[in-house]
Amino acid sequence: MTNAKPEYFTSRPPNLNALQASFKPKNKVPRYSTLEQLHDDTEGADYDIADHLPGPLQNGESSNRPLKNRNLMEQAIAFADGKMHYFWEDMCTRYGDAGLSSNVCIPWIQLDECENAWITHLVLLNDPDDAVRIARCHVKKQPNFKHHLLTSIIATTDPDHWMEQRTHMNQAFLPLSSLAKVFPVSLARSKRSTQRLASMSANGTKEVQIHRFLMHEAQAQLQCALFGLDEALVDDHVDGIRKAFRGEHLDVDFLQSIARRHMDLAKSNQSFAGPYEAKQHGIPVHGPLSKVVATSTDDFITQYGNMLIILFAGHDTTGNTMTFVVYELARHPQYQQRVQAEVDQFFDELGDRDMEYSDLKKLPFMTRCIMEVLRLWSIIPAGTFRELQFDDYIRGPGGTQVKIPKGTPVQIPTWCRHRDPQLWGPDVAEFNPDRHFDDVEIWDNDYKAYNPASRRFSPFTLQPRDCIGRNFAQMEMRTILSNLFRNFTFTLTPTYANHDPIGTGLPIEYNSGVMTPRKLDAQCLLHEHGLSTSYEQDSELMVYALPRRPSSHL
Repeated sequence: MTNAKPEYFTSRPPNLNALQASFKPKNKVPRYSTLEQLHDDTEGADYDIADHLPGPLQNGESSNRPLKNRNLMEQAIAFADGKMHYFWEDMCTRYGDAGLSSNVCIPWIQLDECENAWITHLVLLNDPDDAVRIARCHVKKQPNFKHHLLTSIIATTDPDHWMEQRTHMNQAFLPLSSLAKVFPVSLARSKRSTQRLASMSANGTKEVQIHRFLMHEAQAQLQCALFGLDEALVDDHVDGIRKAFRGEHLDVDFLQSIARRHMDLAKSNQSFAGPYEAKQHGIPVHGPLSKVVATSTDDFITQYGNMLIILFAGHDTTGNTMTFVVYELARHPQYQQRVQAEVDQFFDELGDRDMEYSDLKKLPFMTRCIMEVLRLWSIIPAGTFRELQFDDYIRGPGGTQVKIPKGTPVQIPTWCRHRDPQLWGPDVAEFNPDRHFDDVEIWDNDYKAYNPASRRFSPFTLQPRDCIGRNFAQMEMRTILSNLFRNFTFTLTPTYANHDPIGTGLPIEYNSGVMTPRKLDAQCLLHEHGLSTSYEQDSELMVYALPRRPSSHL
């Protein structure tokens, strides 16, 4: 079955005031009511990148403000509809000469840490070689995340500050000296997850919102294994965090209070120990991420930002990846049967002993399914945002080298490279876990602590500012999924099994910055733009979880 691409835009007439929510500053900053009131920092520039790269502003149109506004409006509609990744595709194929590998220039609304907004030009960097090189040589981030995530490791625009944070936090994610030590905690929670799902599914007779279930379990893994919290308290704790992220919590300050509570607990609980403390004092590793927080020398703003990003990114990306694994294996029962045969053999060979960290390398086909999902459904489709630290050159029309000045904002999307038929072949839109992956793109039957990335593939973004939690994510996904597919067979409910993305104009996925499954309720399907008014609070995937083993064996 082909995951066909619907049109990303609709016929709704542009309303420039609708963009206000995209750039409306907050307290003590002047508010803008229309695009026309935004300053354009490209006006009068000595060198305009839009004159040299393909895009809607080529051929001398850079000063055409109405044209810029129309393109920005297209972006706003695509973003609101969860289809921004199709907008990037359209810009490449409409204006570029290298398909989805085209570098293009588009107008862009930039925000700083105070939520001041202005119009500039953004380079969408899709050429595979340029993507790797620019990500490696220009580690400075754009300021567009600082107004939410402050000076945290993911948002800081100071490369030296990023490196200091990365070096300190990395100890919590070391494979053998940290993750292997907390693996028993992760495993215990994974076993409990099968019991929860058996209860929720009522022996396979009830529909299960598997997306919410897996998001809950990913957050529980984070809380139990990395933060070292008592599992008896975790489920209620996780429910509150998930409600807050969905905008459903009655206490609007709940996330702030949780972040502060974690920071206070990390500093007050003397039982937390990372690899360094464990070796120095001869004690077990416990709550390594809590210990990292407790020993940080960063100021409160940076620590608070890091706590927010850990609470969100530490589970959201993993939960959504596992959801799309269940979705694709439910759609392709032949692959689900192969995964189940593999995990059955895996547990048979374990016998009476518990799974250990080193056993994770024994699930090669599950690994291929996970990596194929990370390619097909780029969980962070926007990739990474950088600001050039010095003048550089990238591929332009006809392969010419085009100068990109220092300070230029660039975006390196993962979606276009992951969906480029020139890089992956004509079946690029198909789920095919048997496709060829290069050695550097997959663990290849061995669980190694490195970033599986290449010029065409970067699910955890490109080095050096790649995802610090990637090894933990790989660990918990295999632990959870192996237990789930050992005990259940998953099928989609009719709404999801029969969904027609072309006929409805709605792709199964919703790009809200993180790729999630789209909620397909009746209101959503009837809405002019395919939007459920409750989508911002939740996304959804409904399945049946049919038991494979007696409940007494769970």
